[in-house]
Amino acid sequence: MQGACSNQIVKCIIYTSDIEVGINKLLEIENEKNESGIETVFKRISKSDYIRSEIRFSDGEEWIIINPNAGARGYRWRKAWIDANNTTISQLYLNIVPYGSGYQWEDYKLFNL
Repeated sequence: MQGACSNQIVKCIIYTSDIEVGINKLLEIENEKNESGIETVFKRISKSDYIRSEIRFSDGEEWIIINPNAGARGYRWRKAWIDANNTTISQLYLNIVPYGSGYQWEDYKLFNL
């Protein structure tokens, strides 16, 4: 990340209740970053509810998939993609937005409209 310390991890989250949709978005982000010259340094893809899918990049960004239920409260994020088709308004404003505000570097983005 430009302007960030070289050892800083930038927490980024994909919020979705559909793990397949989340994995597809995660792989799309990886493809875009790799095409722009940013390397993947760690990758774990899992369809399990118990093993978190995540990808870390050489620019310091770490992307994870989180189900936006009440248990998701407390995840602070710098960047977020939110699955508009599988996330309710209540989940958005109770479990996602309050924990990103004040910590985020950019507004959340919607996908799967």
